[in-house]
Amino acid sequence: MTNCGGAATSTPVTEPILQQVAASLQKYVDELPQIPKLFGYSMQNGSLAPGNLTIGMFQKKWISTYFDYGVDDVAAASFYLSWKKFHPDLPLTTVFAYGTSAKEATIPGPVVEALKGVSTSVTWENHLPQNHIFSWDPTITTAIPKNGGVPTVVHLHGGVHPPQEDGNPFAWFTSNFQDTGSAWTQATYTYPNIQPAGDLWYHDHALGLTRVNLLAGLIGPYVIRDPKSEDPTNLPSGSEFDRHLMIIDRSFFKNGSIYINSTGDNPSIHPQWQPEYFGDAIIVNGKVWPYLKVQRRKYRFRIINASNARYFNFSLSNGLPFIQLGSDSSYLNSPVQTQSILLSPAEIADVVIDFSSSKTNESVLTNSAPYPYPSGTAVDQVTGNVMKFIIESGNLTCPDKSKIPSRLMNYPAATTKGTVKTRYIVLYEYDSSTGNPTHLYINGKSLSDPVTETPRSGTTEVWEVINLTPDNHPLHIHLATFQAIKVQALVNLTTFTNCMTAKNDAIACNVTSYVTGQLLNIPSNEKTWKNVVKIEPGYQTTVVVKFNMVDTNTKFPFNVTERFEFHEFPSLERLSLVSEEELRETGFGYSMLKLWRFYFWAFVLSWSVVTSEVRLLCDLEQPESTWVAKITVTVTSVNKMPKLYAIDDAMPMTPGIQLVEVTAPASPEKYTKVVATVLAFVNSLHPESCSVSFFKGGSIQPLQTDLS
Repeated sequence: MTNCGGAATSTPVTEPILQQVAASLQKYVDELPQIPKLFGYSMQNGSLAPGNLTIGMFQKKWISTYFDYGVDDVAAASFYLSWKKFHPDLPLTTVFAYGTSAKEATIPGPVVEALKGVSTSVTWENHLPQNHIFSWDPTITTAIPKNGGVPTVVHLHGGVHPPQEDGNPFAWFTSNFQDTGSAWTQATYTYPNIQPAGDLWYHDHALGLTRVNLLAGLIGPYVIRDPKSEDPTNLPSGSEFDRHLMIIDRSFFKNGSIYINSTGDNPSIHPQWQPEYFGDAIIVNGKVWPYLKVQRRKYRFRIINASNARYFNFSLSNGLPFIQLGSDSSYLNSPVQTQSILLSPAEIADVVIDFSSSKTNESVLTNSAPYPYPSGTAVDQVTGNVMKFIIESGNLTCPDKSKIPSRLMNYPAATTKGTVKTRYIVLYEYDSSTGNPTHLYINGKSLSDPVTETPRSGTTEVWEVINLTPDNHPLHIHLATFQAIKVQALVNLTTFTNCMTAKNDAIACNVTSYVTGQLLNIPSNEKTWKNVVKIEPGYQTTVVVKFNMVDTNTKFPFNVTERFEFHEFPSLERLSLVSEEELRETGFGYSMLKLWRFYFWAFVLSWSVVTSEVRLLCDLEQPESTWVAKITVTVTSVNKMPKLYAIDDAMPMTPGIQLVEVTAPASPEKYTKVVATVLAFVNSLHPESCSVSFFKGGSIQPLQTDLS
């Protein structure tokens, strides 16, 4: 079977040719662009209100012509032409990009800035053409629309939101929703932004096409701010001193187009798919090897590794340290000073660099991570450089009043106390006779195999993740946060691997007798609740996973996108397993809990508070050992004003009645209108024997009831 999709070169393209193109591009000739910003909230009558955005996906030449800016003279036109290219020495490049219009679409897409507790609704529109700009492999399970077009769906990486708004790969859609995937339900996703302040990012997540859609440019930052907790820290702020750095790698043809392989490593099995993509040019905020002029003061940088497979080990050429504030979507408890930062694909580091102590006028952000990581090819003068900081002398434009506090956020430490289950998650890689991987599995299972893992929302588990592949794998779990607490090497690895290949059962293979090797320290700058954890090859990584932040039905991907597309992962009930490096390489499905969803209004006249009780009653003849239920009540608005009143309680392990009270202050108006959502999750052999009732709170009526 031949490969499908867009352009594939008709003549062989060798790595030396691509390297020559990258090496011919002069470094540090373009200034680092500011990524455009969209606000995920609004103001109504002088008060904060939920935001409503429409963001489209467009094919365009990575350029804005001078007509867009009203520029008449040729010199100015040339400036604007080059500003919107990846590099002045490259011809125009065809890309996919996010934006509010084709004219405004950029790579990366706009920063969506949200506020904690204020929801952001985004209508994602697909304006992409009938044919993809890249080749793709039909031997991988892929979204293939009946009527043509490029399937897309958006995942908010690190977000805590309802699963139907998570960007399920099977929820893909084409232009004008002409074709949709089996899990597609809605055009607008509402992100509640109920989690702590932190850094996230959004990207395409379509089944089998994630790697090529990201390669085409469908990426963008998302940040949740919380003035109440963040303002007292007095960290660097403002658009000039608090900036995103979204870093990718790409290889280019001489004609400016982005390279993607047209032939797979094992073309008789997979004609186009290859396990990783490594580009020769390093791109920051849409520019190849840019520079940034900085003053001698503190700057905050939110660094996102949005590469498909490349790890970055960052350091500064003049020896300045990083002061790391956060990792992924969470702050650290205290700042950590470090000389280098290792970021896997999809991982984020929130850092401060203080240029006031620099003894030089320049500093290059460098990369020393081999590819694939950790034992692949060493970087060179091309791939070993990222961008340059030009450190200006002279007076500051304004005094630097920012500080580095001794304490940041007081998040609870990860502990195995209170965990309900321990699972063994084993990563496999199967090679062909040529020595190249053709199948990647978890616990010996693929995506199409039956559900094997069924974590429950509202619980915390321990996962022992064992990596039997030769590469480091970034583990990403959707709709949950997690933290590595122990990393230990396996001894007699070949013997254990052979046993696992035969039995697919870590306990039956007496795994504890093999996990006796070297212990690795968890880096201090990764000791927080994360969205990505690096899984070392030949090691068992102990991870504490909190599912009490999700509704239900999540998944875990590994974020090397070529592998994510490769369907090595089985789906899990209520939690399906994938790898954030594989996140863009493979597909996975969802399996829903039994749930009732109620929407109701409470109209209360002249009350000081609104109190509503919600009761869940299951009348079972014989209590079941598998019984578990949870009620989540979230008041999403009070008189159209966003409020965060959330209660998330787990039921006892025996049938009974659960009472939940939601209290909201009354307004000065004659009545208070509360719009709330109640989710009751029941895992029972007889869910029909359960009912939800509403009490108190004026006139409360269910507007919708569904059992799915």
